[in-house]
This record gives sequence, C-alpha cells and structure tokens, in this order.
Amino acid sequence: MLDTGLLSSLISAGAVLAGAGLQQAFSLLGKRAEQKQAIRKLRREKLEELADLVFRHQVASLATFERFVQCSRTKQCFEPLPIAPDQYALQICSLSLLFFPDLKALADDFLKASVDLQFIYAAGESDQLRPASQRENKARQALQDAMERYAKRLGFHD
Repeated sequence: MLDTGLLSSLISAGAVLAGAGLQQAFSLLGKRAEQKQAIRKLRREKLEELADLVFRHQVASLATFERFVQCSRTKQCFEPLPIAPDQYALQICSLSLLFFPDLKALADDFLKASVDLQFIYAAGESDQLRPASQRENKARQALQDAMERYAKRLGFHD
C-alpha cells in the first residue's frame, strides 16, 4: 500500500498540474476571443472605409460630369479634378482584394465601368455618356448591395 503522505502529495501535485492546465486553457481561449474581436473590429473599419470610398467615388463622378457639361458648353476646360473617380475605384479594388475577397469581382466590374466612363469623358463622346454612366451606376449599386449583405453577415446590421 501507498503511504498516506505519498498519496496526499500525489493528489496535491495532480491538483496543481490540473489547475495550471486549466489556467493555460482559459488563457488561450481568452486570447482567441480577443483575436476574433480584433479581426471583427478591423473588418468593420475596412468595410466603413470601403463604403466611404464608394461615396467619395460617387461625389467625384458627379463633379466630373459637371466639369464635362461645363467644358462642352463653354469649350473651355479648367484644371482636372484633384482625384479622379477611377482612383477611388482602384482603392476600392485594393481593399476588396485584401479584406473582402467575396467583393473582388464586383469591385473589378466597378473599376472597369469607372475607367470606361472616364475614357468617354476624356474623348468627349457625349453619345456614349448615358450608357456608360448607367453601367457605372449599375456596378456601383451591385457593389453597395453586396457590401450591405456582407455587413449583415458579419452582424453589423440587424
């Protein structure tokens, strides 16, 4: 038979080891929860940045259209816009590639539509303006709809 002193020492040592093991397990679970929360926060921030870029693109597109109308009426064009809409669209593609791969194809379509519209403005092809503008608006709306679905999937909307 085992000595009672030895038995109580083994039980004490086992309890200490089990306690240390449980502490490590809970520590790892806590770190994992913190990581998930940090990733969720980053995704939310990047999704907000993406939405802001889409809005900025839309504002820049309207400014480009106003500039085009002014140039065609007066035949005088002023300085180019500080940031062309397609530059915003390119940033949208970059963010999609890095943080939202599910949105990458829609972001690519949006960039293509934006660049096509900019070429039409640059060429002064007013007869092509309406269809190109509609393609850009359709691509923007598809991207915005997908962003909203993504936000809901991540739990940012009810």
